[in-house]
Amino acid sequence: MKIPPAARRLLSHETSTVITLGGDGGTMGWVDLWRGILLCDVLSPGPDPELRGVPAPLPIRMWLPYYQIRIEPGSPRPYRGIAFIKEKRCLRFVDLDVTYRRLPDRDEEETGFVSFMFRAWTITTWTNSKLTSFFEDWKMEHSPVYADGIRG
Repeated sequence: MKIPPAARRLLSHETSTVITLGGDGGTMGWVDLWRGILLCDVLSPGPDPELRGVPAPLPIRMWLPYYQIRIEPGSPRPYRGIAFIKEKRCLRFVDLDVTYRRLPDRDEEETGFVSFMFRAWTITTWTNSKLTSFFEDWKMEHSPVYADGIRG
């Protein structure tokens, strides 16, 4: 399988989920929610199915002017999700960005878990109907939804 030059940034890929896009080629996507999607037409005839790369939208924290303390990128599954909308033939991507503050001297003694106070969250959604290797193909669907004063 040949890897196109535009997909090289996806060489470090940790699959978070798999999506089915369907179509004549039986397109499937292996999604790394931080980096992007590897698309392959698994039903295409021939010995070398084509592999394509679609980058994921950048996390909102990467385009804010001032970094605040955020949950560090670990597993993206609690914060990012993707779906293929068959009727619109597009990908929809959702990002949840959480702002928090660590509570000093409040760590769980028994488990060793760190305690945090969540300050606010922002939900941002994008759509992509072109499925190319360009970040610019992701279009912000709505203005980000922001909430603060979260009570638990």
